[in-house]
Amino acid sequence: MEEVIGKFAITNGYDKNSLENSKNKVKELISELNGDNPILAIINNDENVLKKNIINEPYIIRNEIPHRDLTLTRRASRLISHYPYYPGADNSIAEYPDSPDDYLKPLDIIKVRNGAKNEYFFAIYLGKKKCCCLKPDNEGVRLENWNKFLESGEGELTRYHLVIPFIKWESIITNIARSVASNYKKGKYSQCYSNQEHYVWEQITGISYSQEFKFERFLLNTFSKFSSFILGKEIKEDSLINLKEELIKSQKNFEQLEVENIFRIEEIIREIKRSEAE
Repeated sequence: MEEVIGKFAITNGYDKNSLENSKNKVKELISELNGDNPILAIINNDENVLKKNIINEPYIIRNEIPHRDLTLTRRASRLISHYPYYPGADNSIAEYPDSPDDYLKPLDIIKVRNGAKNEYFFAIYLGKKKCCCLKPDNEGVRLENWNKFLESGEGELTRYHLVIPFIKWESIITNIARSVASNYKKGKYSQCYSNQEHYVWEQITGISYSQEFKFERFLLNTFSKFSSFILGKEIKEDSLINLKEELIKSQKNFEQLEVENIFRIEEIIREIKRSEAE
């Protein structure tokens, strides 16, 4: 609560001359912050907003997690199978913190540069070295341990932390469990419209968003409106949305995921909560 009030000035409808109005405004704010979508206490429900303006400060804090860049020798390469040695090349690897809980909170989004594929990988941190992620192998959403997620990491490791939740904690945990149990996005991975960055933001904020696919932006900047005609659809990252409607649509999407074994959802929920509570 203090973190939220420290970041945002809530003045709309506030009457300095009326103590009663002030009390009612505080009660209303607390009720909204404890509701299904706390972010709606800050952002006007009736206004359309740009996705890229929501997935940004002051609503989301971005910071780098410390790491060390190491030079890989030929001998060390033989011991680390996923780091091949290339004579004459830049054979560097990154060493990341072995205690991520010192730097991350559960449901933070993490981004790391994948040296092998020359792109960024994204995940949702769950606590105690456990993550949830979608990868380009088309196998769908899965749980993965910290070291596995970072095994091909190279360079900066970035953390995204929500100052105020877009979706209440319990709903996010349940939605993650449904995504894992249903192999969400299996066989439907698309670098353009359904990549791993789209997934993590959709899961945590209810907004499918990605900056990583540069071709769309190249077309947008070069051909303006003509780019939408070429792509056959509006460029979502730069489009206006109604946040409340987007959150409702996203929640329905996760609720309608088909899960063969519904008991698997409860198993995953318990596993996630253990990671957070240990």
